[in-house]
Amino acid sequence: MATHDYVIANGTGSAVRSDLNNALAAIVSNNSSSSEPATKYAYQWWADTTTGQLKLRNSANNGWVTIFELDGTMLMEDGTVSAPGLAFASDLNTGFFSGGADKLNFATGGAERLEIGSSEVVFNDPSNDVDFRVESNGNTHMLFVDAGNDRIGIGAATVDEKLHLEGSSGANTNIKVESTATGSERSSIEFYNGAISRGRVGGDNSFDGLTLDSSTTSGTSVIRFRTAGGSGFNEKARLDASGRLLVGTSSAISGSSTNDNLQLVNSAGSILSVASSDTTIADGTRIGEIEFWGQPGSTWGNFATISCKGDATAASNDNPGRLTFSTTADGASSPTERLKIDSSGTSTFSGTNDGVVQLTTTDSRGAFMRFGQAGSYHNMVGCADGITSGDKEDLGVRAADNIIFATGGSTERARIDSSGRLLVGTSSLIDSSTASNFQIANASGPRLAIGRTDTSVTEGNLLGAIDFYGNDSNGTYQQCSRILAEADGTHGTGDKPSRLAFYTTADGASSATERMRIRSDGYVNAGGFLGTSYHRFNGVNASAGSNLFVVSGYQNSGGTNQDSIVVFACDDSAQTNTASTILKVFRHASTQRSINAAGSINASGNDYAEYMTKAGNFTLAKGDVCGINSEGKLTNVFADAISFVVKSTDPSYVGGDVWHKTVGAEPGGYDDDRTEEEIAAAKVVYEEALEAARQLVDRIAFSGQVPVNVTGATPGQYIVPVTTADGGITGEAKNEANLTLAEYMQAVGKVIAIEDDGRAKIVVKVA
Repeated sequence: MATHDYVIANGTGSAVRSDLNNALAAIVSNNSSSSEPATKYAYQWWADTTTGQLKLRNSANNGWVTIFELDGTMLMEDGTVSAPGLAFASDLNTGFFSGGADKLNFATGGAERLEIGSSEVVFNDPSNDVDFRVESNGNTHMLFVDAGNDRIGIGAATVDEKLHLEGSSGANTNIKVESTATGSERSSIEFYNGAISRGRVGGDNSFDGLTLDSSTTSGTSVIRFRTAGGSGFNEKARLDASGRLLVGTSSAISGSSTNDNLQLVNSAGSILSVASSDTTIADGTRIGEIEFWGQPGSTWGNFATISCKGDATAASNDNPGRLTFSTTADGASSPTERLKIDSSGTSTFSGTNDGVVQLTTTDSRGAFMRFGQAGSYHNMVGCADGITSGDKEDLGVRAADNIIFATGGSTERARIDSSGRLLVGTSSLIDSSTASNFQIANASGPRLAIGRTDTSVTEGNLLGAIDFYGNDSNGTYQQCSRILAEADGTHGTGDKPSRLAFYTTADGASSATERMRIRSDGYVNAGGFLGTSYHRFNGVNASAGSNLFVVSGYQNSGGTNQDSIVVFACDDSAQTNTASTILKVFRHASTQRSINAAGSINASGNDYAEYMTKAGNFTLAKGDVCGINSEGKLTNVFADAISFVVKSTDPSYVGGDVWHKTVGAEPGGYDDDRTEEEIAAAKVVYEEALEAARQLVDRIAFSGQVPVNVTGATPGQYIVPVTTADGGITGEAKNEANLTLAEYMQAVGKVIAIEDDGRAKIVVKVA
């Protein structure tokens, strides 16, 4: 054991040699000592025999770094998440560290990813946006935690809900809830809202089949049946806490009793249809029947029957039928026909036709029927108390899997599957989501028909509607959105003008407001001014400069990377010229701008022109040379001209288009409260005044290429204005070499080509 200050002092040979030997002894023993060396150097080794550790002096020479135990045991610093105790040379914030006693932590990029402790293993303990994925043999996302959206996926690479299961193509995607117990233990899925149980779906070993349980809260337990429509779901039926089936309403009919087990409500009047699918109906063939049962004591009895039967052989559009009414006599146990109304309308009382079906049981739960094979019963129909959790006065239907409805023999028409989804026209799911509670299919394309039975429909009458409701917060349903079909005029035979109206509810509002309308003439109005006879898209309370309308091919991927057209709100009072045109663009109140274009604006014309006022009542032809007098007005008198110009022939752009202001605003503006007839009459007067104002101006070319009404010229010559015999103005072609300075200054342009009709084509030069 030795330490040394590593300074060889001057001395005799033997003293220097001894000093060197001591230094070498310190080196070979790594300065082994029970206390640190008196003289310390950066990066100096010290074998600390007190702690049994090999240490290295740090670069600042103000502390020691423990490397490992002297018995060979490797050690490392606890480190931190941003500076792990064991890191990689090229990635110093990735490695291992200890966040505390009995903890091993893993970090990448300076963030903790995994902690292994003595009592738990935690992935992503700091709650960073880091996904967790477990890959199976063939599925890259067998288990996937979408950290950013707080969702878990099984087999799903894109997770849409809190728990998202996705199967592979050609394989079933199922959730299996299984209990291995042999008693009455239940296997179910239970639904909660906060800490309140709302219901469960499952079964137990006491019977084969599916149980649908609603909330166990007394007096509030209901089972609702809803169908999808638009962007939400609408309740169509429910089983209430009294065991009543309510169809078309969410509350029992006022004044009804708890024994009114079936209640149908419809604004147009409810219809209960009873039909036969038999295609060969003969005399006596039953079409439909209603039987009335009671349970005096513990035995069910048939008290009365209403039956519809064929009254002769039926054919297409030939449906002879009869109604028979049967009652059970006092002391009797079966009904006897009492009244028959035949196909001719003849009523016959009393009859001898007997018929009765009885289900009896001594079980207090009531009678029911079981359906199965070889002693195994899977499905039941009868008193609900013996089948489900309902009362014995209720009719219960329980299926181990699906409830299937067939007509025309065994042809399936509809089913309620094991997830409670109603499928019509198909036996397989269109959408596997359990939220798609109503699914309909047809080879020709399914249709949902909504009709109004009123025969005197007038403007604004409702033809049908789809209403969307929400009951958030207080549980009271409030209308959120609507789609209405309305009459767009009075209806008649072969004349059914109609419109579609779309309603939404604004933030902070409790009722829906019409936002868009598709009129009977095909025009679409959206945002405001609904009912206008042209396509109109309005902003809703849009302030000046706010974005109103965007035409774009932009998409997150696969499309363009920029919008095409953006239209902003405008509140400037300046009006465009009201003359006929294809497009009117108004301007921004502050910047006075109408169009900002990122690229060029291309036009088919050849010159730039501006409107100028004429000094008199004269006509200028396209390409005519004319003058400008001292008042800045156009003149056709050479002596009055102080400068000369050419009338535009084919302008691309025209400035100074404000001559319409002299006749005032066009009738029919937003503030015009006159009747339509008054506005129409005012527009006739306005158009006449507008045309008179247009005759007082003309378009003059100030740049570009313009044919001028001068013949006999050659390219390279200049067109110089000259006087005519009557004092008017025309043009003359002259060679550049023959021009005087005054003629050059007055020239209206230089000839660059000759038109097919012999006229000179010039590049405009404004004199």
